[in-house]
Amino acid sequence: MLFVSFDFLLFIVPVLLISWGLSHVPVMRVLFLIAASYFFYMAGPETEPLQPPWYFVGLLLLSTVLDYVCSHQIWQQRAAFDSKEPRTKAAAARVRNFWLGVSLVGNLGLLGYFKYTNFFLGVFSDVAHALGMSVVVPHLELLLPIGISFYTFQTLSYTIDVWRGRLTPEPSFRKFALFVVFFPQWWRARSCARTSSCRSCTVRRACRPRR
Repeated sequence: MLFVSFDFLLFIVPVLLISWGLSHVPVMRVLFLIAASYFFYMAGPETEPLQPPWYFVGLLLLSTVLDYVCSHQIWQQRAAFDSKEPRTKAAAARVRNFWLGVSLVGNLGLLGYFKYTNFFLGVFSDVAHALGMSVVVPHLELLLPIGISFYTFQTLSYTIDVWRGRLTPEPSFRKFALFVVFFPQWWRARSCARTSSCRSCTVRRACRPRR
């Protein structure tokens, strides 16, 4: 579904009207916008063969859950990390670094798998043949999920900012999920600023720096 298509007009008009109608019911409004955003995301790619929903939505949801959990685990160590006791501070630092590592490995691992697996397989095949080795390297039919670079670095940078003490993590999972998937940001995926996305997605507390 393109922003400059008639399909988008059929989508956006009822979404705006229903969202306006739910303005006095914030919880239902956020849930509705999440559902609408996931629908918009699923309606975007037209692939052959048609991929199952989890191929696109599952990865987006995985990235959302991963960084929501990691950011909160990092934040829970803030008191111990600010302690003047060296052992307590060191233990908290290890826990914080562990969860940051989980976020880095999870996000960059997924991104690297979809974007660079065939590249490295090709490099391995070329090197093997140059050395006179007879190897058969498979070529994986990987379809790059739409927007994976955008939402991967968006959620990853969120966790990094929590780790650096610049952000307080959003306590509500539904608001954080909306921050990640809110459909108007997809048209500006390459230049979307994290802070403006947060305002759009009603996650102002998540973007408030520590004081």
